[in-house]
Amino acid sequence: MDKYNIFLVKLMFPKFELRSDLKKLDDDVNIDERLIELAEKNDIIVPFMSKFPEYKYEEYKGEYQAFWNKASELTGILKKNDLEMIVIKSKRDYRFYDGDLNILVKNSQIENILNILESEGYTNHTPFPDLGKFLFEPYKIWLEPDDNGFPLHLHRMISWHGIEYIPFEEVKKNADNKMIEGHNLKIPSYKYETLIMIAHSLFENYHLTLGEFYHLESAFTKLDVKEIFELSKKFGLTEAFNYVYEKVYRIHNTLFENDFVTNFSINSRWEKIADLEFPYKFEIKELSKIWNKRAKYHLKDYDLKSYIREKWRHPSYLFFKRTFRGG
Repeated sequence: MDKYNIFLVKLMFPKFELRSDLKKLDDDVNIDERLIELAEKNDIIVPFMSKFPEYKYEEYKGEYQAFWNKASELTGILKKNDLEMIVIKSKRDYRFYDGDLNILVKNSQIENILNILESEGYTNHTPFPDLGKFLFEPYKIWLEPDDNGFPLHLHRMISWHGIEYIPFEEVKKNADNKMIEGHNLKIPSYKYETLIMIAHSLFENYHLTLGEFYHLESAFTKLDVKEIFELSKKFGLTEAFNYVYEKVYRIHNTLFENDFVTNFSINSRWEKIADLEFPYKFEIKELSKIWNKRAKYHLKDYDLKSYIREKWRHPSYLFFKRTFRGG
């Protein structure tokens, strides 16, 4: 683990004491482009910049506020037309915003929503829209604004690479209205948002950022983890939950002297992780086991099409991501 990673870990976890072997690697770090880029890659640019306001804090703070302002504005526009949306993948246990605004909408309302958003200046930028329905993301639509604002991702369900994981209605009936930065917004319940983050790390990004680790470490100490475990069974995500939970436990014990406190029973103390750095890349062999288990979930309903799709899509996307995008 290099001094840049250690610096960011200390920034996010000031109350935890680093392990003694990591303290030896702790060294002075200059606030330079490399460190800022690493903070961005790890989804922690807002808390990072808040510690160093002499840099670009006001710029990022403005974007953070603009993100939630836009979420509120779109909620109001759709509500005025008796349409609904849920902001997903955005609320965390620290100040966070994404480069894209992800919203979950009802499939039967999608055409009306598209018409309204296009009248508001958005343009459909879904790549290869016809071919994409089969090869890419049939349940997601990309929209670009005309004012250089935040692109929109319209989701019909919680899905990745054209594979359904959690239906719209399940998220809707477990959604909460929350005040976020002065706006009343509908978001998934804390338990559902945590499960979505777990799945997102395994079926979309294939890694865990420091920001995601922070949120999950926090969520696993606040929630009844047994409830998340039971929820994961409902959507064929038990192996995904177990794997990420174990990783969070192991990462915590790799970094800190303090034990990871949780209400979920652990049979044995897992080994610490060697050569840890963030974003933490999951091993291909481990990912393959999880994908194969999830693919078999479709066979209970004799859904051979979804089984085959899930078997080949994740290995293909992982190869593309790590070969051409460095992820």
